[in-house]
Formats: sequence, C-alpha cells, structure tokens
Amino acid sequence: MAKPKQIAAPRAHPAIVRLTHWIAAASVICMTMSGWQIYDASPILFFTFPAWATLGGWLGGAIAWHFAAMWSLFGAGIVYLAYGFGSGHFRRDIRPPGPRAVLRDAGAALRLRLPHREGQYNAVQRLLYAGVLVVAVLVVATGLSIWKPVQLGWLTWCSAATTSRGASTSR
Repeated sequence: MAKPKQIAAPRAHPAIVRLTHWIAAASVICMTMSGWQIYDASPILFFTFPAWATLGGWLGGAIAWHFAAMWSLFGAGIVYLAYGFGSGHFRRDIRPPGPRAVLRDAGAALRLRLPHREGQYNAVQRLLYAGVLVVAVLVVATGLSIWKPVQLGWLTWCSAATTSRGASTSR
C-alpha cells in the first residue's frame, strides 16, 4: 500500500526572520530582567522588583547581562533591518497602506469579520508592526543616551525629557 504524499505547509516567514525574532525575544527578556535589577539599585523608583524577576544578582552583574543582551539585540536588529530593506520585506509587507484601510480593517476586526490570508498582513497588523519597529529604534536610542550621556546625549531627543534622567524614567 502506497503512502499518501505529504505536502509541507509553506513557512509564513523565512528562516532569517524567525531566527532574528527569537534572538530579539530572548534579548528583550534578558534586558527587561537585568534592567529591573539595575532599577533596584537606583533611587528613581519608589519600589523594587522581586528578586525572582531580576537577572544579574547585583548592579555589576545586571549591567553585564544588560550589555550582553543589548549587543545580541543590536546584532539581530542589524541583520533583520538589512534583510527587511534588502529583500523588500518592509516595503511589500510592513508599510501601512493608509488610514482608510487601517480604519476599514480595524472595524472588520471589531465585528469579528476580518478575513485572514496566510502570509499576508492586514492594514492594522502592518501599522502595529511598523510601530513596533519605530518603538524598538527609540528604545535603543534612549538606552544609548543613558549609557553614554556625554558622547550620545544628542539621542535624548527620543525621551520624554531632554536629560539622561528623563530617558531613564521614560523607559
């Protein structure tokens, strides 16, 4: 008896996109947990994070974890941006089509009538995805302005205030 031929389902995203997303996710988790440990050593916040939710054990260890994860995130981000611009992924799949399409798709989603086509983003997904990319760039910029406030102080334009303390608080 012949076995039926199995057809592999097409992947929604290329391997490079999946790899950079997983590296970014792990990096963000490490940076969040180490960042909480860094904040625990600072008088900026009036509370502390529980020890189980922090990474590094002490300020120096947390900073080491934070920088390691930062460079991992930076590397994955550069690879992803190079792929996104080089392959046309951003232009083809991410660029929001316009306000009218976003409102149409948002309304359809709220009425539970939004169709989904495999491998295609609707207008709301495109807008949110583009927004996440913008926020990621702003987070990196504020982080750099906190890390080197004298050399990279011009990056504080990204923060709620125009000081490195404002960048710390807005993060």
